[in-house]
Amino acid sequence: MAPPGSKKRQKVASRLIAPCTCHPLNEADWPLKSATIQVAWCMERCPYCGQKFPSCFDLQDHLEGKNYQDRKLKLLPQLKTLALAPTNLPQLRFTESKSRDASIISSRTPTRINSRQSTSSRTVPAPKPSQKSALKDFVETSNSPPKEHLKSLSIESSISTSDQKANETPRISSDSELQRFLQRLEEFGTAIKNIIEDVTLTTLMTMNKSQMDLWNGSTTTWPQIFRAEECWKKKSPSSEELILETLDLIAARKAAEKRNKVDDYKVYIVPYSQGLVDSDMDPRKAIAQLHEPDKSNPVGLIGYRLPKFMPDVNPGFVTPAALTKFVEPFNEENRQVLLTPKFWATDLHIGIQLRRVIHSHRNMREALAYVSSYAKESQAHESADGQRSKLERIGKDLEGGLMIHADSTQALYIPAGCIHAVYTLHGGFLVTLEFTTPRSVKVLSALLNAQFDRFKDQWLQSELPGQFIDSVGLALTQNQTQVGIDAWITTQDRLRLWVDKEQDSHEATRNQYWVDRRPGWEEKLRNVWKTFFGSAHSGLVLSCPCQGMRRGQTFKDHLYSEHFVVDRIEESSRNGAGDIGSRKKKRRKVM
Repeated sequence: MAPPGSKKRQKVASRLIAPCTCHPLNEADWPLKSATIQVAWCMERCPYCGQKFPSCFDLQDHLEGKNYQDRKLKLLPQLKTLALAPTNLPQLRFTESKSRDASIISSRTPTRINSRQSTSSRTVPAPKPSQKSALKDFVETSNSPPKEHLKSLSIESSISTSDQKANETPRISSDSELQRFLQRLEEFGTAIKNIIEDVTLTTLMTMNKSQMDLWNGSTTTWPQIFRAEECWKKKSPSSEELILETLDLIAARKAAEKRNKVDDYKVYIVPYSQGLVDSDMDPRKAIAQLHEPDKSNPVGLIGYRLPKFMPDVNPGFVTPAALTKFVEPFNEENRQVLLTPKFWATDLHIGIQLRRVIHSHRNMREALAYVSSYAKESQAHESADGQRSKLERIGKDLEGGLMIHADSTQALYIPAGCIHAVYTLHGGFLVTLEFTTPRSVKVLSALLNAQFDRFKDQWLQSELPGQFIDSVGLALTQNQTQVGIDAWITTQDRLRLWVDKEQDSHEATRNQYWVDRRPGWEEKLRNVWKTFFGSAHSGLVLSCPCQGMRRGQTFKDHLYSEHFVVDRIEESSRNGAGDIGSRKKKRRKVM
């Protein structure tokens, strides 16, 4: 190998190869020796030798290998030790042409309020725990169904501080990515831009370890981006194909309505305007607005199916294999399409147990703001219960966020329980799918205990019990036993409401949808615990979170006697066989 100063080495250095398709190649970021280099998640090619690797972790190992030992390179991989990067370290950023989608997501520990110091720098201090819970305050302001969480790229919110000065407001980071994001939001009006400016934002490139720990503690991990091509078994449909298929679906819906034979699962394509269903609106107007946006009244088609490209059997859109490095997906389902024009925006809403992989298709540029419900300790949000314009109403209480830029070549993983708003910067199609993980149940439990379903419709209320039991069963059988047990114990009061046949004192159980499903739900509940206690690892559980086990008592006996709520009803309920597992939803609203 030639010495660093030789002509041969200089010649090699002049032919650096871009490590990925989204970062500009800047030779100053890849010096020959004695350098501190930050590897981004999307980088997979060595800029020195051009060798391609499966992931940024493999690239890191390559750069730390013997071939480059003489260069004395110090590697700071984004997903591991990003917080150690010095503030003056050159940051690799997306180019303006590739940064078409921007998002903000929020994550927090559902059972406590955290606090964070106001900061204008890229490093945000660790949150301070508090015993009060703010999740319930925000949940009462959200009237969106839990599965209406489908946007492109994400960001997360931080929190308010108990020792912060009353007149001190968080300021946005000076990072140019964030400034560009705010500039684009000016098209939506100064009010929205001013609200977002009051939130302390960061990006994946400037995220510190405390923020990563906050994500891991509140959901499963922070948002991740993957190559969209890994989600398609075949070539993804073109924009032309999507438009033509959407027009055919609109025509099929009209024909079915004329025959009075409408199946909302097979043919559901309803236009939305101002965030609400508008049955009088011609759905073709949404397609027209892709060419000519209407700032005053954008029209979108939300949550419809295109079985030609994504059939129920052997679907062509799946979770990427690389996702398993962070979470293990199960029960992939509910593949949907959204058509939203420029200026389309959604209000703050929250998604529950299901995760989403989202592919922003072709020319779509979308700004997602996922911001958490971290409320200042003395404030409540009851004034926004079941109302719109929640971002304007409670935006001042949102204390932070995480923003990601991406484009149509990428797919986004959004963890469960993220509170978010969405701003579409350039119209197009969005493809989504839902799945769950063994740790999903802890988020669902927290939301149910915060009465997430308080203002939801009866159909959605009847869905939540089945989702909860499915999530508990997945946790118990997939090496997350304690997560499943904790969620069961902390949610048992809600369980008792669901099985209270005679009183039905909770509004979530006073509807025919739930009455029809309850017998099957009870049977599935019994089977989940029967399966668990029939496994060898159930014997490893020696205590209960309630701290009420007697000396010499097994956890099985304790749960059946104290926490197995269906034993309190008549055994004859087992004869029912209501279907709680059907995924062919009759309404497929996604916002």
